Amino acid sequence: MYDFAAPVMATGSSEVLGVVVYSMPLTDQLLRLLGAVGQGYTPVILANQPGATLYALSGNPADPTLSAETLPSSIGNQLGRSGGSFAGYSTVPRSGDTALALEGMNPNAGPPVLYVGVETPLSLFIGDQTTDELTVVWLALTALLVTWLLVLLFVNRFVRRPVAQLSAGVARIAGGDYGSDIPVQSRDELGVLAQQVNQMRAQIESNIHHVDAAVSRLDEVSRALTTTTAGLSNLESAVCAAAASLAGPHATALLLDRDGDGLVVRARSHSGDDRPAHPDAPPTLAEVDGIELSPAVVADVLDGHPTRLTRSRSDPAEGGASTAEVTLVMPMFYRQRVTGAIAVTGPEPVSDADARALSALANNAAIAAENTRLFEMERETVRRLRELDDMKSDFLATAQHELRTPLTAIVGHLELIRMVWSEADEREKLAILDNVELATGQLSDMLETMIDLSLVSADNLRMNRRPVALSGVVDHAVGDLQRRFPHGLPVDLKVDIPAGLGVDADADRLRQVIRCLLDNAVKFTDPGGRVTISARPSPEGERCIIEVVDTGIGIDPALHERVFERFFQADSGGTRAYGGMGVGLALVKVLTEAHGASVSLESTPGKGTCVRLDWPSRAPSETAAAGDGQVDLTASRQSQITHEPGSVTG
Repeated sequence: MYDFAAPVMATGSSEVLGVVVYSMPLTDQLLRLLGAVGQGYTPVILANQPGATLYALSGNPADPTLSAETLPSSIGNQLGRSGGSFAGYSTVPRSGDTALALEGMNPNAGPPVLYVGVETPLSLFIGDQTTDELTVVWLALTALLVTWLLVLLFVNRFVRRPVAQLSAGVARIAGGDYGSDIPVQSRDELGVLAQQVNQMRAQIESNIHHVDAAVSRLDEVSRALTTTTAGLSNLESAVCAAAASLAGPHATALLLDRDGDGLVVRARSHSGDDRPAHPDAPPTLAEVDGIELSPAVVADVLDGHPTRLTRSRSDPAEGGASTAEVTLVMPMFYRQRVTGAIAVTGPEPVSDADARALSALANNAAIAAENTRLFEMERETVRRLRELDDMKSDFLATAQHELRTPLTAIVGHLELIRMVWSEADEREKLAILDNVELATGQLSDMLETMIDLSLVSADNLRMNRRPVALSGVVDHAVGDLQRRFPHGLPVDLKVDIPAGLGVDADADRLRQVIRCLLDNAVKFTDPGGRVTISARPSPEGERCIIEVVDTGIGIDPALHERVFERFFQADSGGTRAYGGMGVGLALVKVLTEAHGASVSLESTPGKGTCVRLDWPSRAPSETAAAGDGQVDLTASRQSQITHEPGSVTG
């Protein structure tokens, strides 16, 4: 049984009025406590008395039994304390050991008289040693696994991945891909290494761009200098275009040639401009927009100093806003002498690398230009030599024919005289001798012309220039022409020379010039045609204009300049319709220019030709009097027109 007595106190005093006693079987009391504390705990009751006994339920909870156990000394020693609760357990926990928690019942604030509590197996709190060891091992393995995973994640995130990115980036750079950085952003050693590799990549890319730009510049220079064989104008255009390209967009380039102590424009080019780089009439420095070189700058350039200039100019397209333009003038050297310059101007200054390229272009362009000039001279020399060789062949063939004709006539007539000398009368003999004389004269004229031409070529021709009467010289030339045609001229010849007109000339050479012109006019005019020789003073009175006009076959305009070349003939070949050796007009040009005069030609094929001499004139008072073979200037000449072929009118 379990008995519990409690005093009944009066209200407001300590007087004990009575005692209330509760009595219940101890087992029932413990079952009630079991319902309060729940499963897993065993309610206990302990009386505070010597040899205290601990009462607890044991066995099946559905049919429990009451057990009594003497308290261990470690717990019993704690009994009797006033107030508080305590718990205790075996000193060395074992399997089956219990933990005990008690609450003292202490009425009137005295020592506890009863303890109520619970006990539970100690394994609920501590467990056995094996379980603890397994738990520790499991926790250690779990911690090790977590640590390994964290280390693996760290290595993958901060080591393997950056190393892989760094390796891939280096491989791209090694393969020639310099367009992207290595994406490593960490601040550790790998990040620093990646930054250095990125800097190296950027430097390599920059160097490659510089090398590509240098190669491009050299390619521009090379292309410009490979046009040597295309002619000087093409070379100058290519060099100017290359200079404009090197100077950058919106740049203007000029190729300047030295002219004494100045510079003249040979070619111009503008970046993005479709105008020709080498116009037919290149502008002067003052006419080129953006290029202004003062005399001091020109002198500095001709001394061999590259010059940079900066100036401001207003742009109407930008509302009159001021823009800066930078000009670089690079001298061109050939054999330590400045032969010209390349000037470029643009909105941006020329870089040092481009300036070096321009310097190389300028110097190589000077050499290439000189080589081109030499090449063109050699090519022209070769062309002239070929022409001369062809002319020589034609001349030899022509000379063979032209010389053989009078020689054959001379030989034939001499044989004829020998055959008929005893039978022919004096008139027939004289006629044969006249023919021999005519052929001899033709041969003499040809030889004289060739000799004079050779003397002129050797600068050994001597002239006796003095005032002469033009009419007398023309009369002598007409007489020479008429003697070549014993049966009369095949054309009408009109002479219109004003009286009193004098010229400054060597009379024999002027007579030779007029005779050649008349001979050509008669030769290339069909029978029945007309040849006119006339003269008039120039409006200024200081020159005399002499014209020989015919109605012959005319000359192709493409051959007007070449007819005055030596040995040139428009109808060259073995089947020529007209005779001659092709030296007459060449001698006319040489003798005319030796007098300070000039000769020109106008001709229309099928209509005729006009050869004009512009000769220095002399006043009549200075003209020599008759007696030197010239006609007196005071004598008037009456014109008598005759329309019969072979006549001469004047």
